[in-house]
Amino acid sequence: MVDENKGGRKRSYSTEQVETAVEIAEALREAVTAQSITRILKSELGVKATPRKETLESEIQTVLDRRERQRNAQMIAELPEVLRGTVAEFASDEEERFLLAAATAYRTLTDESRKPIESAHRYIALL
Repeated sequence: MVDENKGGRKRSYSTEQVETAVEIAEALREAVTAQSITRILKSELGVKATPRKETLESEIQTVLDRRERQRNAQMIAELPEVLRGTVAEFASDEEERFLLAAATAYRTLTDESRKPIESAHRYIALL
C-alpha cells in the first residue's frame, strides 16, 4: 500500500512499512533515525525510491508518538481500578482549582484592560 502525503505526491512507502522499519531498528538496537529507517525500508522492506528526509522524519515521529500513547494507555489500563479511581477523584478536584485560578486571572486581566477604555470614555464625555 502506498500512502499519499498532504501535498498529494505519492510516497514510495506506507505508514505500515515505517512502523515495521521502526520495529526492526529497535529490535536491532539501532537509533531510529531517517537514515536508519531509509536503509531498512530499502534493504528489508523492498522500497525502491529513497524517501525525502523531512517527510520521513515527520512520519517516524508520528509513529513514535502513536506508539508512546499506546504504551502509556496500556500501562494505565493495567493499574488497579481503585488507584485509577483515586487519581480521577484527585484530578477532578485539581481541575476545579485550576479552572478557578484561570477564571480569576482572566477576570483580573479583562477588568484591568477595561480601565483605560473607561477613562477614555469619561475624558471624551468631558469634552
